[in-house]
Amino acid sequence: MKKITFFIIALLIFTVSNFVSESFAATKHSYTAPVVTAYVGLTSGHGATYGFYNVQYKTIAVHKDSSNKPVIPFGTDINCDIALRLPTASGTKYVSTYSVTDTGAGLAGDWFDVYYGTDNSTNRYWADQFGTEKNVSYSATF
Repeated sequence: MKKITFFIIALLIFTVSNFVSESFAATKHSYTAPVVTAYVGLTSGHGATYGFYNVQYKTIAVHKDSSNKPVIPFGTDINCDIALRLPTASGTKYVSTYSVTDTGAGLAGDWFDVYYGTDNSTNRYWADQFGTEKNVSYSATF
């Protein structure tokens, strides 16, 4: 009887502690990107080492911290408060959720770049048409 009671108490403690630790495992972070731009390049960005590949119109690059890691971890989804207007060869797309798969450099702050596909004249043209969005509010949970 003591073994059963001990087992039930241990199971209860494990279950409660697991729920508590999971609730603190991720935190929602809110940002405002001073600029959002578009870029073209390889499908194997910096996150490819970890299994996160660039996908046209669905993934983004973010800036790196001082240890050369992305400030928002690879694989994290970001959610823009308002969908971004993405001009494309097949018409305009409105996208509000992206996944972090790459990093870039050169800009300060919480900017991000939308991946417009492999580097060719068509994708470069449409990335240029995207231009620059300013003051884009977004959030990420990690």
